[in-house]
Amino acid sequence: MKPDVYQFLDYRIYLKNAGESLAKEKSWSLRSWSKHLGISVSLLSLVISGKRNLTLDMQNIFCEKMKLSESQKKYFLLLVVYNDSKDPDEKVQALQSMKRLKGFREASQNEFEAFEYLTNWLYVVIRESVFLHDIEWNAEWIQAKLWPKIGIQEIQRAMDYLIRKKYVQVESQKPTVKDFQINCDSEIYRISLAQFHRQMFERGIESIESVDRDKRLILGHTLATSAEAKKKIEEVILGTLAQIQKIEAEDSGLKDEVYHIGLASFPLTHSDKLEQK
Repeated sequence: MKPDVYQFLDYRIYLKNAGESLAKEKSWSLRSWSKHLGISVSLLSLVISGKRNLTLDMQNIFCEKMKLSESQKKYFLLLVVYNDSKDPDEKVQALQSMKRLKGFREASQNEFEAFEYLTNWLYVVIRESVFLHDIEWNAEWIQAKLWPKIGIQEIQRAMDYLIRKKYVQVESQKPTVKDFQINCDSEIYRISLAQFHRQMFERGIESIESVDRDKRLILGHTLATSAEAKKKIEEVILGTLAQIQKIEAEDSGLKDEVYHIGLASFPLTHSDKLEQK
């Protein structure tokens, strides 16, 4: 029985499993399979091991030989883009297209929900707004509260999504938040979180010109550092985040605003040693 392509988030693992399935069903070797595909056994090995990418012609040949349906073929081609692309935006676009396919939604429900939730910053902000002391669960109230200004229809769609997914529950016009777990181990989660950070960095950039200085705090420090000092700095940042989360947990006052606290450390050079001439 051939593997279900929708169960895979790495097309190379899918290829490997498909080959193993044929080996059991037809006693095929890797050489037999490569001959069936019309490519060399060395090329097939390189693709499966991640040392070569599938060309578009090879992708189409594989889909044809494996008798994938149109929907499965579409998923496989998108999976190749998702796995091989170096462009984060292209990866996100591939995932956006993959999530429209019913087979993927059913097979990867947890990953799909993490991607859907984290790649729209509005979902996170509106859900967090439920903790505000004067919350009113209607789009007009939320629109008046939000920065930057967001269209009423977009806000309503976000509210409907949160209700539909039961991330927010409403009884007698009063919203409450339901705790939920996001799968943090998958590659989709990491890409989703990266997209969320990009969106929040964009809000931070916009705030420089649009938000009064007494309402925001943006600090930065550029330095040359050793590996040992860098590790200490990262420990300070992680410790600071833990302290912020502790303050949040102990906050018993009336909550009247939603803030995003961003802590970042990233290189502006690389540490590779220059080749000696």
